[in-house]
Amino acid sequence: MANTLESYIQNVLHDDEITVMNILAEHCYLVSDNATRAEEVHNAGEVVTWIHRNPQYFRTGLVKTKRR
Repeated sequence: MANTLESYIQNVLHDDEITVMNILAEHCYLVSDNATRAEEVHNAGEVVTWIHRNPQYFRTGLVKTKRR
């Protein structure tokens, strides 16, 4: 079952989980540098709140799509 952070990455950010986790590991004090998957984050609700307070690190839809 997906935690809050996994769902947020998939449904709101529409981004790659590994990319988001790398950003969080670098900038968010709530996420361990060793966490590589969202399921490893136990305080997921707090991390989602941190993302809302720090939108400058994220853009909606960072995953690149083909140009037609």
